[in-house]
Amino acid sequence: MLDRTLNHDFGTFTGFNYREDTPIERTLTGEDVVWWDHDRCGEAVFWPKGDHSGLAILCSERKWITGMELRTLDRLLTDLGDDSKQTYQRIHFARSQLGISLNKLTVQAVEGVNLEVFTGSTFFEQSKEAACQLFGKYFLGRVKYREKKGPVTQAVDWERVLNGPLRADLEAALRKVEAIPDEED
Repeated sequence: MLDRTLNHDFGTFTGFNYREDTPIERTLTGEDVVWWDHDRCGEAVFWPKGDHSGLAILCSERKWITGMELRTLDRLLTDLGDDSKQTYQRIHFARSQLGISLNKLTVQAVEGVNLEVFTGSTFFEQSKEAACQLFGKYFLGRVKYREKKGPVTQAVDWERVLNGPLRADLEAALRKVEAIPDEED
Protein backbone atom coordinates (compact mmCIF):
# COMPACT_ATOMS: atom_id res chain seq x y z
CA MET A 1 0.00 0.00 0.00
CA LEU A 2 1.25 3.46 -0.90
CA ASP A 3 1.96 5.94 1.86
CA ARG A 4 -0.35 8.84 1.11
CA THR A 5 0.65 11.19 3.90
CA LEU A 6 2.81 14.18 3.01
CA ASN A 7 5.68 15.65 5.01
CA HIS A 8 5.34 19.06 3.36
CA ASP A 9 2.48 21.51 2.94
CA PHE A 10 2.01 22.25 -0.76
CA GLY A 11 -0.77 24.79 -0.36
CA THR A 12 -4.21 24.39 -1.86
CA PHE A 13 -5.43 23.04 -5.18
CA THR A 14 -8.35 23.24 -7.49
CA GLY A 15 -9.41 20.57 -9.92
CA PHE A 16 -11.62 19.45 -12.76
CA ASN A 17 -13.59 16.19 -12.74
CA TYR A 18 -13.81 14.70 -16.24
CA ARG A 19 -16.52 12.18 -15.36
CA GLU A 20 -18.90 14.90 -14.20
CA ASP A 21 -17.47 17.43 -16.69
CA THR A 22 -17.39 20.08 -13.95
CA PRO A 23 -14.88 21.86 -11.76
CA ILE A 24 -14.35 20.38 -8.32
CA GLU A 25 -16.11 22.93 -6.15
CA ARG A 26 -14.21 22.49 -2.91
CA THR A 27 -10.66 23.61 -2.18
CA LEU A 28 -8.29 20.64 -2.04
CA THR A 29 -5.13 20.10 0.01
CA GLY A 30 -2.07 18.21 -1.20
CA GLU A 31 -3.25 15.13 0.67
CA ASP A 32 -6.67 15.39 -1.00
CA VAL A 33 -4.90 15.27 -4.37
CA VAL A 34 -2.78 12.30 -3.27
CA TRP A 35 -5.82 10.45 -1.88
CA TRP A 36 -8.10 11.17 -4.88
CA ASP A 37 -9.63 7.92 -6.09
CA HIS A 38 -9.93 8.30 -9.86
CA ASP A 39 -12.01 5.10 -10.18
CA ARG A 40 -14.57 6.00 -7.53
CA CYS A 41 -14.66 9.80 -7.85
CA GLY A 42 -13.87 10.15 -11.56
CA GLU A 43 -10.77 11.03 -13.54
CA ALA A 44 -9.60 14.46 -12.51
CA VAL A 45 -6.80 16.92 -13.05
CA PHE A 46 -5.44 19.24 -10.35
CA TRP A 47 -3.49 22.46 -10.35
CA PRO A 48 -2.14 24.60 -7.50
CA LYS A 49 -4.05 27.74 -6.57
CA GLY A 50 -0.78 29.68 -6.35
CA ASP A 51 -0.60 30.07 -2.57
CA HIS A 52 2.65 28.08 -2.37
CA SER A 53 5.50 29.92 -4.10
CA GLY A 54 7.69 26.81 -4.52
CA LEU A 55 4.97 24.80 -6.22
CA ALA A 56 4.08 27.82 -8.37
CA ILE A 57 7.66 27.77 -9.68
CA LEU A 58 7.44 24.06 -10.53
CA CYS A 59 4.05 24.42 -12.21
CA SER A 60 4.93 27.53 -14.21
CA GLU A 61 5.24 25.64 -17.51
CA ARG A 62 2.81 22.77 -17.04
CA LYS A 63 0.04 24.06 -14.83
CA TRP A 64 -1.31 20.75 -13.47
CA ILE A 65 0.21 18.14 -11.16
CA THR A 66 -0.69 14.56 -10.26
CA GLY A 67 -0.92 12.89 -6.87
CA MET A 68 2.03 10.65 -7.78
CA GLU A 69 4.12 13.72 -8.65
CA LEU A 70 3.24 15.30 -5.29
CA ARG A 71 4.34 12.11 -3.50
CA THR A 72 7.58 12.07 -5.53
CA LEU A 73 8.23 15.76 -4.81
CA ASP A 74 7.50 15.25 -1.12
CA ARG A 75 9.94 12.34 -0.94
CA LEU A 76 12.63 14.33 -2.82
CA LEU A 77 12.24 17.35 -0.51
CA THR A 78 12.39 15.06 2.54
CA ASP A 79 15.57 13.40 1.24
CA LEU A 80 17.09 16.82 0.52
CA GLY A 81 16.12 18.04 3.99
CA ASP A 82 15.32 21.43 2.51
CA ASP A 83 12.13 22.90 1.12
CA SER A 84 13.37 26.46 0.60
CA LYS A 85 12.48 28.54 -2.44
CA GLN A 86 15.99 28.01 -3.81
CA THR A 87 15.49 24.22 -3.65
CA TYR A 88 12.30 24.55 -5.70
CA GLN A 89 14.24 26.72 -8.17
CA ARG A 90 16.95 24.06 -8.44
CA ILE A 91 14.30 21.38 -9.07
CA HIS A 92 12.63 23.60 -11.69
CA PHE A 93 15.97 24.24 -13.38
CA ALA A 94 16.82 20.52 -13.45
CA ARG A 95 13.41 19.75 -15.00
CA SER A 96 13.19 22.58 -17.52
CA GLN A 97 16.81 23.10 -18.57
CA LEU A 98 18.36 19.67 -18.04
CA GLY A 99 15.27 17.72 -19.12
CA ILE A 100 15.11 15.48 -16.04
CA SER A 101 11.56 14.39 -15.20
CA LEU A 102 10.39 14.74 -11.62
CA ASN A 103 10.19 10.99 -11.07
CA LYS A 104 13.84 10.57 -12.17
CA LEU A 105 15.28 13.43 -10.14
CA THR A 106 17.74 12.42 -7.45
CA VAL A 107 19.17 14.29 -4.50
CA GLN A 108 22.55 14.34 -6.26
CA ALA A 109 21.05 15.82 -9.44
CA VAL A 110 19.32 18.62 -7.52
CA GLU A 111 22.35 19.36 -5.35
CA GLY A 112 24.52 19.37 -8.48
CA VAL A 113 22.58 22.24 -10.04
CA ASN A 114 24.78 25.31 -9.74
CA LEU A 115 22.07 27.92 -9.49
CA GLU A 116 22.84 31.56 -8.86
CA VAL A 117 19.88 33.69 -7.79
CA PHE A 118 20.03 37.47 -7.89
CA THR A 119 17.33 39.67 -6.42
CA GLY A 120 16.50 43.29 -6.90
CA SER A 121 13.59 45.43 -7.89
CA THR A 122 15.17 46.54 -11.17
CA PHE A 123 17.35 44.87 -13.76
CA PHE A 124 20.17 47.28 -12.91
CA GLU A 125 20.06 46.26 -9.22
CA GLN A 126 20.12 42.57 -10.23
CA SER A 127 23.04 43.29 -12.56
CA LYS A 128 24.92 45.05 -9.76
CA GLU A 129 24.39 42.17 -7.36
CA ALA A 130 25.36 39.64 -10.03
CA ALA A 131 28.50 41.59 -10.90
CA CYS A 132 29.56 41.73 -7.24
CA GLN A 133 28.88 38.09 -6.49
CA LEU A 134 30.31 36.73 -9.73
CA PHE A 135 33.34 39.02 -9.53
CA GLY A 136 34.04 37.76 -6.03
CA LYS A 137 33.43 34.15 -6.98
CA TYR A 138 35.29 33.93 -10.29
CA PHE A 139 37.92 36.62 -9.86
CA LEU A 140 38.79 36.17 -6.19
CA GLY A 141 42.56 36.13 -6.91
CA ARG A 142 42.35 39.59 -8.43
CA VAL A 143 40.28 40.83 -5.49
CA LYS A 144 42.86 39.51 -2.99
CA TYR A 145 45.67 41.17 -4.95
CA ARG A 146 43.77 44.46 -4.75
CA GLU A 147 43.28 44.01 -1.00
CA LYS A 148 47.03 43.49 -0.48
CA LYS A 149 47.71 46.90 -2.01
CA GLY A 150 45.44 48.49 0.56
CA PRO A 151 41.74 48.85 1.30
CA VAL A 152 39.51 50.37 -1.34
CA THR A 153 38.06 53.50 0.18
CA GLN A 154 36.21 54.93 -2.80
CA ALA A 155 32.74 53.92 -3.95
CA VAL A 156 32.54 51.30 -6.68
CA ASP A 157 31.89 52.77 -10.11
CA TRP A 158 29.43 50.17 -11.42
CA GLU A 159 29.39 51.60 -14.92
CA ARG A 160 33.16 51.09 -15.09
CA VAL A 161 32.96 47.56 -13.62
CA LEU A 162 30.18 46.48 -15.98
CA ASN A 163 31.81 48.08 -19.05
CA GLY A 164 35.46 47.54 -18.11
CA PRO A 165 37.98 44.91 -19.25
CA LEU A 166 36.22 42.14 -17.32
CA ARG A 167 32.94 42.70 -19.17
CA ALA A 168 33.33 39.68 -21.47
CA ASP A 169 34.11 37.42 -18.50
CA LEU A 170 31.17 38.80 -16.53
CA GLU A 171 28.81 38.45 -19.49
CA ALA A 172 29.91 34.82 -19.99
CA ALA A 173 29.26 34.13 -16.30
CA LEU A 174 25.90 35.93 -16.43
CA ARG A 175 24.78 33.83 -19.41
CA LYS A 176 25.04 30.78 -17.15
CA VAL A 177 22.64 32.35 -14.67
CA GLU A 178 18.85 32.14 -14.82
CA ALA A 179 17.31 35.22 -13.19
CA ILE A 180 14.26 34.30 -11.12
CA PRO A 181 12.04 37.14 -9.85
CA ASP A 182 11.12 37.63 -6.22
CA GLU A 183 7.71 36.49 -4.95
CA GLU A 184 6.37 40.06 -5.18
CA ASP A 185 7.01 40.22 -8.95
